[in-house]
Amino acid sequence: MGVGTSTGKYLNEDDLSDDELDWRYFSTVQKPQEMQAGGLSKADQTPRNKLDAVAPISGPQETLTLKNVQHIEEKELDEYEIVALIYLLYDNCDDAVRDLKIYLETLKNPGILYKWAETQDPHWKEKFVEALAIIKNFKALKQLGYSKEYLQTMYLPLQARVSCAVNHKRKVLYLIAEHLNSGQSSHLMGLMKKSLARANITIPDYYRDYLELSFLQWEYSRMDFGDIRNMLKKMGFEVFADELESVISLSKQVRSQRNLHSNSLENVVLRPDMRRQPSTAKDNTNNFSIGSFETAQFSEITADEMSREWNSYPIDRDKPGVALIINQEAFYTETNPAYTDLLHDQSDNIMLENRQGTEKDSDRLKSVFNRMGYKVIVKPNLAHYDMIKQIEETIDAIVEESSLIICILSHGETGVVYGANSCRVSVEKITHIMCARNENLVGRPKVLILQSCQGRQCQKLKKPVAVDGNRTDGPANGPVTADLLTFWATIRGHAAIRNVNRGSWFIQALCDEIEKGNNRYHFLEICTRVVHQVTSMKWEDSSGINVMTPLVELTLRKPFYLPPFRSD
Repeated sequence: MGVGTSTGKYLNEDDLSDDELDWRYFSTVQKPQEMQAGGLSKADQTPRNKLDAVAPISGPQETLTLKNVQHIEEKELDEYEIVALIYLLYDNCDDAVRDLKIYLETLKNPGILYKWAETQDPHWKEKFVEALAIIKNFKALKQLGYSKEYLQTMYLPLQARVSCAVNHKRKVLYLIAEHLNSGQSSHLMGLMKKSLARANITIPDYYRDYLELSFLQWEYSRMDFGDIRNMLKKMGFEVFADELESVISLSKQVRSQRNLHSNSLENVVLRPDMRRQPSTAKDNTNNFSIGSFETAQFSEITADEMSREWNSYPIDRDKPGVALIINQEAFYTETNPAYTDLLHDQSDNIMLENRQGTEKDSDRLKSVFNRMGYKVIVKPNLAHYDMIKQIEETIDAIVEESSLIICILSHGETGVVYGANSCRVSVEKITHIMCARNENLVGRPKVLILQSCQGRQCQKLKKPVAVDGNRTDGPANGPVTADLLTFWATIRGHAAIRNVNRGSWFIQALCDEIEKGNNRYHFLEICTRVVHQVTSMKWEDSSGINVMTPLVELTLRKPFYLPPFRSD
């Protein structure tokens, strides 16, 4: 969360750019000597910024070529990875079975992925990159200029309930295969083999080392995946069974919707501009995540197809919910010794600074949620204990409201936000209160929006890019709790950016996308669009190019649609 100036020092308020950083909640009490002399350095003559935006990172269309695919296939992939990629990449099951037979029976026929890419539509590049991320071959992707952090943010490769371009069901099944050990895989394959035998279907011998290919044979044979779900349950894998059930149910509902609207399907095709853009995700490379949908879209669904009848959260338009906005603008240092251990680090005479421009965010949020019929509560400058008290009182008062939105605009570090008295409040404690305090909120959507730093370092681009002036703020990780979405201004360990004249890029982008998408898109897609907007912004200082990537973490179990704007 450091300052990005030409000297690497903290700036005087008069020397700040029009865009200030939330980061600057750390500011020195005394002006740096070189700034007291007056005059702006070259860097300070640019539009004034504070950390709030992340620069875009080059997407697959800009970096991936057929020649790259050929090199990766020949030099960077082993047999198991090529088999996994064929399983994930091929849309047509018959084609996948045919090409796998060729590959596995003819001594690994080279060029099979090159031929696949050569015959695909223009979106094959994104699909190829996502599939490589799912199989965790980050080495190959790094050669193309993709960082591991970016890929986890963009594609949520280990998140079972999210898929962008790769077939959603196959991604879930592949992740299940990866999380079973050899004994468990053999047991499941044995159960599947018996079921197929009863239907007079045999699994080829060359499939025996690949559980995902047994899944492919199951699909090829038009067998019911509900049976595999039941097998997983019998084996004690309730989590995997639930994930598979979720995607099976989703596919059935989509097919039902398509049948109902077969005469107008051409009008609900996912447009290129609706495709998912980079987002942020929790850096979780080992866990099979059940509910952390990141900012992705279902590959088998479009926004129009996800009708209100499709198992979404019910929202009463007369009582859509409560929106609590805690706007921390002015900060002071708590003097009660009982709270000393909660104070931020005040070494080197550094204090939390007032957050100039935050009123723009607060006013905009209030206006947007008011227009949707939410009961909006705005509370400025609350000490840490008053923050908790206000959240508890707001939640306790909920009886019939359909949803809860809490927006906290403050300074922060990883896992915490600050009260106006410079004392920390655990984000995990806030989410626990949101999810566990009032039984009336059980099963109802709850959203926590955090415009705050979650680290002291600016997120950097690896290579030079032309950028505007910005600074950084970073998000922390929230706990896994049901029916909750937590939207961080930035990924863990980094700072967030706020414009002193227009408000933070994150909150302003969120309000922009709510106004544009409102009731047409579910909230996760709105978040995706926010990430796209924020990651298109950038800023450069003497330390390099600063970027910002918002992060979505959630355990929502259904699509959450905001109520439509009211005409009055």
